[in-house]
Amino acid sequence: MLGTYLAALAKEAGARIVMVADADASRAQNILHFGADAVFSQSVEPDEVAAWARQTCGGDGVDAAFEVCGDPRAASAALESLRIGGRLLVAGLVSPGSVFPMDGNLLTRRYLTVRGIHNYHPEHLGKGLDFLASTAKKYPYHTLVSPVLDLADIGQAFELAGQRGSVRVAIRCGLHTHTG
Repeated sequence: MLGTYLAALAKEAGARIVMVADADASRAQNILHFGADAVFSQSVEPDEVAAWARQTCGGDGVDAAFEVCGDPRAASAALESLRIGGRLLVAGLVSPGSVFPMDGNLLTRRYLTVRGIHNYHPEHLGKGLDFLASTAKKYPYHTLVSPVLDLADIGQAFELAGQRGSVRVAIRCGLHTHTG
């Protein structure tokens, strides 16, 4: 989900080409509706993903790359895809043992910057909501949540979420009554 929002954010921030690699082909195709210009889902091997990214942007590499999925292979692919002076932001590797190799020679000779980020300030949540509101007519955010169930159906919601058949399952809290 972070990759989907990141594609829209990067496009709205003025990125010339937004490229997304995702192991799930249907999810990758859906990201095209959220600002991505090119997607790749043929492989999760870092060398193959990086080669695709470099080729897609003309061979020199990408200016900035983001890892938001929690798979160390994505961080390796992102690092390998960077141009000289490129930057990598790692946000999804939050579990202990999330190790990915980093060639010091590559890091030094290409003048790369690698930065991790975790957590945010409360004002960032407000900015995120403002972004969603300002781009709601441009991107189909409503397709990212399905189904929407009443609080009384929370058991079914957990069951559906566990099956991974839905992008996101939502719980509607409020004065709705269960009619099942």
